[in-house]
Amino acid sequence: MKLFLQEIYSYYKWVHSSASDGHSMVLSSGLVSFMQTLLTTQPSVAHSLIQCISHSQPERQPRNTKSLQLAYINAINTLLDCLSSADIDDERKKAYAMKIYEVQSKFHLEIPVSSLPIRTLFTKLIEHATQEPHIISNTDLLSVLAGLEDTSLLEEFCSLEYEIETNRAVETYQACAELTEEQRQLLHIMSLTDAGLRWKILLIFAGKRKAHVLELVLVRILNLLGIC
Repeated sequence: MKLFLQEIYSYYKWVHSSASDGHSMVLSSGLVSFMQTLLTTQPSVAHSLIQCISHSQPERQPRNTKSLQLAYINAINTLLDCLSSADIDDERKKAYAMKIYEVQSKFHLEIPVSSLPIRTLFTKLIEHATQEPHIISNTDLLSVLAGLEDTSLLEEFCSLEYEIETNRAVETYQACAELTEEQRQLLHIMSLTDAGLRWKILLIFAGKRKAHVLELVLVRILNLLGIC
């Protein structure tokens, strides 16, 4: 640990000096791994250290910026793997879930979403929230994302949820050849048992069509009655 702290100090001095303007100093893989591990145990401490060595202009140090961004993502993945362990009780699982929320709340996007495996991470989070809602909550995940200054991660999460649910609609109603894809999607959305998820997906559904929710539902119901 002493070695890593020395590297952090050296990098800190370099980042805050004029030398960083025209030269590059690459963080060691060992230090990045150390930060990742520290994020899983002491998120606030790790985040503070990362903030100390983060360049004020992330685009000028793209390699280091991406490495540090991946540390947050990999830390959450590690905690999710712990949740999947069969030999731990719900109390410990909830403790891991709280750590996930904390790491997620510290994660500030510095590079484009497309440059990071965000969708893969969010897919795993949604799967866990679906399988064990008493352990990790979809609502809490959204609350954390909504609290971030940048809305990119929140938008990505909601977009993925919408995509997952509309794809399920196609599978659920594939035998109903007389229905349009949009009607299948709406039927599936309205049948969701989770009221919060139902309204969220319905609002996105309406927003994509630039229509009021009530108008959308009423018109589609009348169309379906016409089919019947």
